Amino acid sequence: MRFNASAKEVKAFILLLILMIVVGFINGVPFVFGDAYGYFHVAKSSIDNGYYPSSQQPEYFDYTGHAVVESNEKYITPYSVGQTILYFPFLTTSMLFSKGTIYTDYYKAFNGHSFADGMAILAAAMFFAYLGIIFCYLFLKQLGFTKKVSFYSSLAMFIGVYLTSYTFEQPGYSHVYEFFSYSAFLYFFIKFFFERSSKYLYIATIFAGLLVLIRIVDSVLLIPPFLFVLYKMRSKKLLLTTSLIVAVFGIFFLLYNYISYENPLTVGYSTNGQNGFNFGLNIINLLFSDTRGLLVWSPIVFVALIGIALYARKSKIALVFFLIPALFLMVVYNFWGNWWGGVSTGQRFLTVLAPIFALGIAYFYNQIKFKRLTKFGLLVLVLFSTVTAIFYRLTPVLRVSSEFRNDQYALTTPVTEDYRLTDLFKYHINLISNKKSLSGYLNQLKDSFNGGRSILLLALGQTDPLVRINQVEDLKYKVYFIPNNINKNIKANLILSINYKDLYKSFLVSGVDMHKAESAFITCTKSLDCSSTEINLIPILADKSKENFARVSNNSKISVYGENVRVNYVNLKLK
Repeated sequence: MRFNASAKEVKAFILLLILMIVVGFINGVPFVFGDAYGYFHVAKSSIDNGYYPSSQQPEYFDYTGHAVVESNEKYITPYSVGQTILYFPFLTTSMLFSKGTIYTDYYKAFNGHSFADGMAILAAAMFFAYLGIIFCYLFLKQLGFTKKVSFYSSLAMFIGVYLTSYTFEQPGYSHVYEFFSYSAFLYFFIKFFFERSSKYLYIATIFAGLLVLIRIVDSVLLIPPFLFVLYKMRSKKLLLTTSLIVAVFGIFFLLYNYISYENPLTVGYSTNGQNGFNFGLNIINLLFSDTRGLLVWSPIVFVALIGIALYARKSKIALVFFLIPALFLMVVYNFWGNWWGGVSTGQRFLTVLAPIFALGIAYFYNQIKFKRLTKFGLLVLVLFSTVTAIFYRLTPVLRVSSEFRNDQYALTTPVTEDYRLTDLFKYHINLISNKKSLSGYLNQLKDSFNGGRSILLLALGQTDPLVRINQVEDLKYKVYFIPNNINKNIKANLILSINYKDLYKSFLVSGVDMHKAESAFITCTKSLDCSSTEINLIPILADKSKENFARVSNNSKISVYGENVRVNYVNLKLK
């Protein structure tokens, strides 16, 4: 099997690789958040312990939320295993560079994992996103589109459905890996269909198995084309070999379920009380809502759907292979309880359809006579998605919903996730109008960042020192002072407020050396007279508007904020 590439193709993809590396440095986020911790956990646990699942609580457990749960004295995830397989070479390498603990190292204290692990996840996302674009390009070229149309259609849709965001800003999510697997499947499947070489069907089946292991719902994309092959092909050897490949992936999937949940047929969501399906009518919201509706956040998809429909009218094969699978997936997510996709950019559940949407763009462009006007229109739609992605990055999305609407009109649960496309633009219009200068607006953007600091900002030390508090016993606490990621020399005056049962007191902790990791014990009486041998505690009246309490025990809630510098009170991140 050979991939013959011209000099222009090689040059184009080398330039694309360079561009992705540059964007990765400027905007790539080496942190794992939310659901991504589930995929991370399986690989990390297997690499660190030599097996999965482990009965030993991982150091990052408090940071994982619902993505890692304790069940039957084991720490498991409700999510599938496909993405984890692709993580292994990257996280195995990062293990060699891991250092510190959640009490001493900035990265582990801030988000539970090492900088090396975060870089491994980011590198993996960029690598498979790049391969996904290549396979999407090859898929379109295999269908007869020109090199230019194939290349630019692939890029336009990669940007248009915000796969850029899931490559650089939320690299731990599964969507880049779905895009890679599905693009590779389509390329080899179409190649088999045109050339009738069985090896291409076998390779396509391997990528199909990987896709299902990444997200089982995507199996609906594979049913129509495989049924067509079963109907058309009469070779027993072909069917037997394909069935064996499917069986291997099926056994692996059932074995993973058995090891994780002690039942091969158990759905992972049952481990944390989630119910994936909700038998309602959500298709209007899924496609047209300002709250992550596909055609509102990604208007270029509207053009793509027209192109696919035109192609399906011309070819029944296109109907079976492309349009019907896309409609099947939309129907499935119509019944998905969390149809908006939680905290996400655009309609993330449908990003896997990017290669089909790219096909629609390519066909639409070929059918329209007014090429220059079409190019301009498509460029405008791509720029729209680019600007929206930038605004999303610079907007505290979980706060904006409360600014622009009453909770009773929210479409999501929790209501904080009902941030809308128009909210992003309104937030920045308000920010600009409230600032007297451009520099004032730009300074405010630092506090508006969504999704963690990029590699560039980390290199520049644009982070805050951390404070973490653990309860040792009732009314005795251990406070950890952790410097920012470049160990910047900071003398911090901290305001510490303790709420114990019905009592409340605040203390000034002055001159804390945030240049190196240190810790201190605080012991309090039941009347909240507190003392420490390592730091001075001066009773004061705190600014209640700055207090943000986090529970550290059943009886105690504590707030910490900086009087003269910003600090990140790590306990607020824990679920």
